[in-house]
Amino acid sequence: MVNSLTVVEVNGIQVHFTSVQVKDYVDGVSFLVHKLMDLEEINVLFSLYDMENKVYIIARSRLEEIDVSIITTGLNGGGHKSAASASIKGSSLEEVRKKIINMMKRSFSFTRAADIMSTPVKTVHRESSINEAYLTLIRSGFSGLPVVDDEGMLVGIIARRDMEKAIHHGLQNAPVKSFMSPQIIGVSTRDSIYTIRNLMVENDIGRVPVIKAGKPIGIITRSDLLRVFHQKENIVVNELTRLNVSESVFAHFTADDLELINLISGFARRIGVRTYLVGGVVRDIILGVPNHDLDLVVEGDAIEFSQNLNRLINGKVVAYPPFGTSVIFLKDKKRIDFASARKEFYRFPGAAPDVEYSDLKKDLFRRDFTLNAMAISIYPDNWGELFDFFGGYRDLRNKILRVLHPLSFVDDPARSIRAVRFEKKYGFHIEPFTMSLLKQTIRKNLLDSIKPDRLKEEIQFILELPHYYRYLERLYQLDMIPSILPGCIWKREYSDRFVSVEKRLLELRIDLGIDRFLYQLTPLFDDFDVKQISFLQKRLALSRHFTHKVLSYHLQKNEFISVMEKKDLRPSEVYLRCCSIPLEFLYYLLSIYPEESLVNKRINNYLKEWIDIKTILKGSDLKEMGIEAGPHYATMLSELKLAKIDGYAGTRFEEEQLIKQYWERMKKRGE
Repeated sequence: MVNSLTVVEVNGIQVHFTSVQVKDYVDGVSFLVHKLMDLEEINVLFSLYDMENKVYIIARSRLEEIDVSIITTGLNGGGHKSAASASIKGSSLEEVRKKIINMMKRSFSFTRAADIMSTPVKTVHRESSINEAYLTLIRSGFSGLPVVDDEGMLVGIIARRDMEKAIHHGLQNAPVKSFMSPQIIGVSTRDSIYTIRNLMVENDIGRVPVIKAGKPIGIITRSDLLRVFHQKENIVVNELTRLNVSESVFAHFTADDLELINLISGFARRIGVRTYLVGGVVRDIILGVPNHDLDLVVEGDAIEFSQNLNRLINGKVVAYPPFGTSVIFLKDKKRIDFASARKEFYRFPGAAPDVEYSDLKKDLFRRDFTLNAMAISIYPDNWGELFDFFGGYRDLRNKILRVLHPLSFVDDPARSIRAVRFEKKYGFHIEPFTMSLLKQTIRKNLLDSIKPDRLKEEIQFILELPHYYRYLERLYQLDMIPSILPGCIWKREYSDRFVSVEKRLLELRIDLGIDRFLYQLTPLFDDFDVKQISFLQKRLALSRHFTHKVLSYHLQKNEFISVMEKKDLRPSEVYLRCCSIPLEFLYYLLSIYPEESLVNKRINNYLKEWIDIKTILKGSDLKEMGIEAGPHYATMLSELKLAKIDGYAGTRFEEEQLIKQYWERMKKRGE
């Protein structure tokens, strides 16, 4: 038996065979098979005996993943998972051996280390300090790290608990090699998940490196294994519940957009790069809400992908290497955003993240809420398949807003403003744990760490929505206004004011340089604490021109209203008063004062009639009239404009007569 022992690798599993030919039936062969397996440390063995014109098969397996009874049952035999037998007439030993090998190939397919390992593996150099290693550990989210030497060879493993003990004892500057474990328990890319599981259980470890030629090329954690086994146990359920939303995608996009998506899909297939629609557009496809953004994640280099794709669509590529992202701007003003699948680490609240390449799941995990952490494949072999690792589809259906992890608002406090926006926009309910995290973020003043440009952008997103005041009111209810708009308060009557302000949005004269952002917030700035103006300017990175408008209004508003309410007031006086008030606040006053009021009527006349009024005469006309050129031209034309507003200069002749009178008076005064 020993002399006939051969080994064949079938789907990565070593399968041993013995082939023996004897004339007469031999009893007790099973005992010999058992001893042979012990002697040669065999896991899977098929012993074949040609006796009495039959080939007898004795099959044994010590691997959980190999059920030898599947093979023997297919050969009209039987048995159990680890011990089985069969017999075949009319076949040679070699024919039976080949038949078993073919059946093994068809019957057993294993998940191996290469299929589930995380790569590239995050390592730490043996001479690095404990502090450096611990920071790497926190950023990666692992519980331990492989340790390498100058050549990248694996020399040990260091666990999180050992780093924390070293730091506790003040040894954070000590080299990693002083605390690493030199005992390396690793696997090859071909090892099965069962082998890996046994190693973890037998050695009480939570991770194993995948090693090739002495170097770590991947890492497998206990969580990776649990996920695979869970998927295996629920494979039928997974198949039944797998969701393909291709019909929703077709209904959502225009024909031109779909043509573009299919072009990208074909390109992705040619170069073998998985590509997905991600983020808000996926959410809105499911909800049936208009959103034609093309935000794509590729499992690879997004910048290289977009640059090569652009040769087909002839747009303009703008790359952002620090974040692994790029944008293709098309000639029809459409844009396609690309990002490499990546994970992020925030050094402190509100900081820009450090980025490194990852897989789709980790990319989605870095996002703000479950409803934004879904992806739709546009790769041809599973086009339209929804990838939902975190229950986003369920939360969408139940109208629940949920963060993906407890530090979500700490990593990016601006997400708390976004939470309010999504809550009100979609009529969602912020689930209790997420709400508790949001309130904790507010109490700890983490909103103050949001950068000004980012904060203004989040406010701008709110102002673009219908009934935007409801979002502002919700921010006030959650006590977020003091950190977002310092110096502003909220009063009950503001709701009605905002409704009136919003109704006049379409009337705004953008050609006059009106700041829409300022106008939409005028109800808040009406009762603004001007002592906070410098803080507000810094908080939102506002221009001096912006803050000057707010201060100018506050300095004049009481007197302005008082004058506007007087009965005997010439149109030119109204004009001059209105000229001194920023246009944004004039539109605001027009919104809150009744149409029949003098204030409303006079501001309305100014905005609709007098603001655009021009004199017929110009400087060149004055020169032709023999008036000496000089600064007094501007003064004379200004007075002429006021006279025209008051109805005294309706024709060119009347304007000329008035100009002559002004010029005579000036000469007399020696001007």
